[in-house]
Amino acid sequence: MRIGKHILLLLLLASVLTGCGGEEPGAAERLGAILGDPDSLPAGTFYSSAVAPYEEGNALTEELIAALYERADGVLEYTGRVEEAAVYLSSGIEGDYLEVAVFTCYGSADTEAVAAMCLRRAHLVARGGDLAPEDAFILRSGRTLYFCLGSDAALCARIAARFAK
Repeated sequence: MRIGKHILLLLLLASVLTGCGGEEPGAAERLGAILGDPDSLPAGTFYSSAVAPYEEGNALTEELIAALYERADGVLEYTGRVEEAAVYLSSGIEGDYLEVAVFTCYGSADTEAVAAMCLRRAHLVARGGDLAPEDAFILRSGRTLYFCLGSDAALCARIAARFAK
């Protein structure tokens, strides 16, 4: 029993030490930092691909990604290009719309296809309301792509200003 406790302690220590290295934060951590204070956002839901389906939390499943970003011909640029993703979607109640996403791609070349996917999403959302596709903020930085679209231009500008930090 005592040996088991030591092994468990060593495994815990090893995981803490490896987490302290120069490892980049994941998409969910980046999105959380970008969004800042949740009270300043319209009511919504945070989804992450790091959450497995049926675990506690909101999993960003392939089905949800397809519902949001799939092309009319059924092609989904996400598949095979995105290693990890996190998305914040407002409920849209009271006309407050906000969608913010962070996509960590397998390579920097993959960000171009994912950027096109997000721009198409902006066009789709714009058709249904007062938003214009030009209101979308899309930033590519290395293997990471940041996307923001919302009905509050000032809020979107503040969020987009945090993308490169």
